[in-house]
Amino acid sequence: MTDVTNASRTYLMDLQKFSWHPELLGKFNIPLKCLPKILNNSDDFGSVQKGPLKGIPITGCLGDQHAAALGHGLLESGQAKNTYGTGSFLIVNVGENVVHVPGLISTLCYKLGKNQAPVYGIEVIKNLSY
Repeated sequence: MTDVTNASRTYLMDLQKFSWHPELLGKFNIPLKCLPKILNNSDDFGSVQKGPLKGIPITGCLGDQHAAALGHGLLESGQAKNTYGTGSFLIVNVGENVVHVPGLISTLCYKLGKNQAPVYGIEVIKNLSY
């Protein structure tokens, strides 16, 4: 399994259907059966299998920049956040509709539940690795 934010960053997920994009899979000769099931960020991902947390349910999963954006309260359209690490990542909450801007990455900020509206973003990435 994977979540919608990580799946969206492969550029193989249909941002509006939250499923793998059949046309793109065909172009790259990627069999659907080798890809994980896409879940919302707050779905049931199973449980911890070993160690002191064994049996604890895993009910949340987000990509790193997306988790940072949600954790810092990027809840309203127009809000932006910059994350620094191996790169510099500026993500802007654009609301409940996909926005395409030339030169920027359209992405899913988060989709917290089956009946919750998706929240989309646009992102600028600058690789800081040398």
